[in-house]
Amino acid sequence: MIYQILFVLCLGLFTALYLYWGFTRLTAENRQIFAAMPKQRIKDSFFQGVNFTWYGLLSANGVCVAVILFLILSSSMGTPIMASLCLITLLLSVLLPSARWIARIVEKKKHTFTIGGSVFTGILISPWVICGFNHFEPVPGFRFPIVETLAAFAISYSLGESLGRLSCVSFGCCYGKALSETHPLLQRFFSKHHFIYRGATRKACYASGLEGVKVLPIQAVTSVIYAVSALIGLGLFFAGHPGTALVLTLGVTQTWRSFSEFFRADYRGEGTFSAYQIMGIIAGTYALVIALIFRQNSPMVPDIAQGLLFLWNPLVILTVQGLWLVVFMYMGKSTVTESTLHFHVVKDHI
Repeated sequence: MIYQILFVLCLGLFTALYLYWGFTRLTAENRQIFAAMPKQRIKDSFFQGVNFTWYGLLSANGVCVAVILFLILSSSMGTPIMASLCLITLLLSVLLPSARWIARIVEKKKHTFTIGGSVFTGILISPWVICGFNHFEPVPGFRFPIVETLAAFAISYSLGESLGRLSCVSFGCCYGKALSETHPLLQRFFSKHHFIYRGATRKACYASGLEGVKVLPIQAVTSVIYAVSALIGLGLFFAGHPGTALVLTLGVTQTWRSFSEFFRADYRGEGTFSAYQIMGIIAGTYALVIALIFRQNSPMVPDIAQGLLFLWNPLVILTVQGLWLVVFMYMGKSTVTESTLHFHVVKDHI
């Protein structure tokens, strides 16, 4: 049990430091565009540039942390690494594109992402993907324990989105209301802990005119709630209560997803309740139903030492690196911003 406690504590410390860095650094003007690459010449030594954003980099970090944590948890239950990688590949091949598809359907925008819509898709399909996997047994002789696997997914997602939410802090999306428009208690509590965005390419600035305005740091609040949910769920998972961990993590994250939109100023669709709020309520309820349907009388007790051992595998390391690059290129190549690059020789250095 001591190894499980140490693992949770170390993960909690890493998460706290990472989030603190993000909350205090990522609203700076130089923390939206990570890199720019010349695309085509405009004139003379001026080029049109393609921007790669911190949004993509931080999203890739969050996805990879979630995948690594899932591999550790699934391996701690004795799951073959190939089975885990096959399941992750199958789910991500649907979830990554759905982040753009659902945004196009709900928000009528072609050049944006919705993590909420992608997660809703994942919650709906993952139990049945696992059932299909168990039916066809692509890894001979192995069947996933459904509730334990779903709990591992839920915990990993909760932590991954907690870290990945920093991408929204950087890009200025999913932003909160102007602090002056919130309840006096919130104004008092966040008087020293708010976000201020500057720069014409920040979404809070060009979409809602909030440049230089103190805004509610709703992305930071979401990150903290999701991180705490993941760590508590992890403790329950190690204690042999995967069903409780599943319901708690998805219940907290999806309820908060629905409730938090009342504090946000960005456009989330028409209606008193947005489509994303409805998705969150449905997803939280659905998680409870799934936990009841597939519950087991004798849940497996994970072995964290075994899970960490399986992580040191060249296939796992290369797969995670490849995944990071795919997510960074898919979500980091900006289609809503451009740049103009000027190249010249520094004559004093010749």
